Amino acid sequence: VVLRGESAVLRKWLRISHRDYAPARLAFAIPGDAGLLPGLLAERKAPDTGALAYVCTGTACGLPMSSEERLKQALGKSESP
Repeated sequence: VVLRGESAVLRKWLRISHRDYAPARLAFAIPGDAGLLPGLLAERKAPDTGALAYVCTGTACGLPMSSEERLKQALGKSESP
């Protein structure tokens, strides 16, 4: 999971990404103003406001998600505890 955007949103979405036990899942929260990112991370652009989540398998990432609910659904969650 690659998260890009505003720090406040990234913190919340990172907690969502780590909420369930998924030992093979990695989550990276990268501020929107981070520069000089390597390879595929550089291609995962941040929005002007808010955040985007990219759920990836290997080097293939899905379309960016701009809502907390879509991120939860993509990670197999339907509701917050």
